[in-house]
Amino acid sequence: QYARFERIPPGYYGERGSRVLLQSILTLYPPSALQPLQERFAPLSIHAFVDSVLVREMALVLIMEDLKLNRTDALEAMRASGPYGSVKFPDD
Repeated sequence: QYARFERIPPGYYGERGSRVLLQSILTLYPPSALQPLQERFAPLSIHAFVDSVLVREMALVLIMEDLKLNRTDALEAMRASGPYGSVKFPDD
């Protein structure tokens, strides 16, 4: 299943923004806090779940707030702005 996940970049936040979001989530919810819930998102590891699901969801919510968009339009904006974010904010 994990191999079929579409890797959606976090929009105009880029990979640097993705790293900041990941660090923020892991600060709020360390792996030890997520461990009891891991069976709910199996077969993903905790890190894969946080990176592939929670970081993308957090970016989507931020884009909704930034641009005052509904979820569908924000997802479209996130996908469309991914290339810009990757160039403007690469992970150094």
